Amino acid sequence: MSAPTPQPPGAWRALAREALLNPEERAAKARALAELAEPARPPEETPELPSSAPPELRLSPYQSLIDRAGWKLRAAVTEKRSRIEAFHPSGAAVMVTAALGRHVNVYVLPAAEKNIPSWRVIHRTDLEIFLSTRSIRSPYTPTCLCNCDKRRYPTEDYAKTAKFEVNLRRVVKEHGAMGERRAYRCEDDDRVWHLTSRASWRKRPPNWKKRTAK
Repeated sequence: MSAPTPQPPGAWRALAREALLNPEERAAKARALAELAEPARPPEETPELPSSAPPELRLSPYQSLIDRAGWKLRAAVTEKRSRIEAFHPSGAAVMVTAALGRHVNVYVLPAAEKNIPSWRVIHRTDLEIFLSTRSIRSPYTPTCLCNCDKRRYPTEDYAKTAKFEVNLRRVVKEHGAMGERRAYRCEDDDRVWHLTSRASWRKRPPNWKKRTAK
């Protein structure tokens, strides 16, 4: 029985295989490497995926654009619905939502010094302009889906600021103890936050009642 033919080490076998690639294989490998090295394109240059695609995948171009702009980013990802939020030190905010069977929605919240601002809907191609200038071009106000009999706040920070002011007024005017309040996101509308007293949410959670959107 003849001795087995010695084989070169794995690295040398890889180099030998590289030398044996035909022109088509080399071209395919070059294209694959170029795609891996290519940065993600912004939403206006990326064709929108069908509504049946995973929500997280449909939000990836927006997340890449926000990352490049340097805004603080938060993400909530589920199998059927995903949401990304971005916040600027000026108070401006961005929210992009995607759900199975629905279009991607892009909402922006302009910074406001005195009044509490409202969310605005913009086209996905205008997101980069808002991230760089925080100005809105041809926006419109979306329909609110919240049916709660409570004050509405656009973000958690606005809700917490209102909570502090309410507690401070109680201490100053009523000479009482600073009551604890909880800020929570409305279950019917991602763009709405509410406040509830500690006594009420100890008895039952804020989302204790099933609500239907209009």
